[in-house]
Amino acid sequence: MSTLKIRLRIIVFAAGLVAASFLLVGASERSRIGRAGDISDYYKTQCVSCHGDQADLKFDQKLSDEELVRIVLKGKLVDVPPDMPAFEPKGITEEQAKSLVTYMRQLRKSASN
Repeated sequence: MSTLKIRLRIIVFAAGLVAASFLLVGASERSRIGRAGDISDYYKTQCVSCHGDQADLKFDQKLSDEELVRIVLKGKLVDVPPDMPAFEPKGITEEQAKSLVTYMRQLRKSASN
């Protein structure tokens, strides 16, 4: 086999490994928030630093669930940094974003009681 063919096979193999690693990272991120307890854990590790323990910071309850889900997935530029990052590229699904929005609304409601 020629060295060119060997090099091409190595490049194709390496590209496959890179693609597989991206899929695995996305799958692991998605699996992290599959259950209710995982949602609270995910919130504590990914969201609480900007939104606070009770989701009382940088969270506009007046927005519809659909708008908030879109912001979770696509991110949002804000007047006062930090901007809201997009979580869809990190593997968060629409269903998981809905769960996060619901969880944040519950945090706000329990804080106001």
